[in-house]
Amino acid sequence: TTGLDVLTQDSVLRTVRRLCADHQVAALYVTHDLPVVAGVAHRVMVMKSGHIVEQGPVAEVFARPQHAYTRELIAAAPDISCRHHFGRAVPAPATATSPAGPPAAPVLRVVGLDAHYDRRQVLHGVALDLAPGECLALVGQSGSGKSTLSRTIIGLHNASAGAIVLDGETLANL
Repeated sequence: TTGLDVLTQDSVLRTVRRLCADHQVAALYVTHDLPVVAGVAHRVMVMKSGHIVEQGPVAEVFARPQHAYTRELIAAAPDISCRHHFGRAVPAPATATSPAGPPAAPVLRVVGLDAHYDRRQVLHGVALDLAPGECLALVGQSGSGKSTLSRTIIGLHNASAGAIVLDGETLANL
């Protein structure tokens, strides 16, 4: 949504939040825009050089970043600590819910994913689970592996190792 005007971006993000909450749809949001992450995601994973360097609930990662790279990203971002977006306060996304009982199986599971461009490895053992109704934001600088990860998940880039499981079915991407 970075290239959109602010009104269109706001509309798209409200739609993503509503769809996730209303229909228990999972969303993986790939961006470098931390203020947007603060307003749309439940969890965040920070990538650097093809590795997940930090992950957790958005509020926790932004309030108490553990990795030096995450601290650098947050320090360089416009005011995310106040959860402001487009000059106004944005409520935290609704918590992903599931019926009482054991947790629902993940909609998307990525296990030990490696990917290369020729001989250069760009993803290193990436693992994630995405629950029904949850929005996970994937952030990092340009070149950190975000787009390669998303392209690999949807089958536009071949993984060299690992598994991608969507709704219980292993996708044939290796």
